[in-house]
Amino acid sequence: MKCRFYSILWLGLVWLHTLCQGQDAILRQQMVGSWQIKLGGQLSISPTLGADGSFQTCWRKLDEGAQTNATLYEGYWVVTNKCLISTITNISGVFVGYTNASGSHFTNTVQVGHVAHYQILEATERQLVLLNENGSVHSLQRIRQTKDCPTQNGCE
Repeated sequence: MKCRFYSILWLGLVWLHTLCQGQDAILRQQMVGSWQIKLGGQLSISPTLGADGSFQTCWRKLDEGAQTNATLYEGYWVVTNKCLISTITNISGVFVGYTNASGSHFTNTVQVGHVAHYQILEATERQLVLLNENGSVHSLQRIRQTKDCPTQNGCE
């Protein structure tokens, strides 16, 4: 009787694991592409998630003049248990920070090797909603890929 119980429990765990892997694969497919979030009219963050597991995220600070400061973060991403995990492998460009609506100023100071975890709250054809490690919810909209981020050789 004990053996039968453990066999059923094991099969249930295998089924649950398979189900979770299937959900992660569906999420990965839905997330591939270019996304954007704008913060306070001063900052635009545009991640592009590749089907091969690579990503490029452009942080653009829009100055009041014609000048745009941008940083390009590159790395790889995976989805595990409805969690987006990204690792930065390269950083290029210049980013000076911004002041949000409440007057707080910050500069994105992540370094190469930084690993970020985001809980995936929603992933649809048009919207990606993530919960970051600090408890902030970010709603990104799908966009067409743009060419306004810096490259290894400077800005395009």
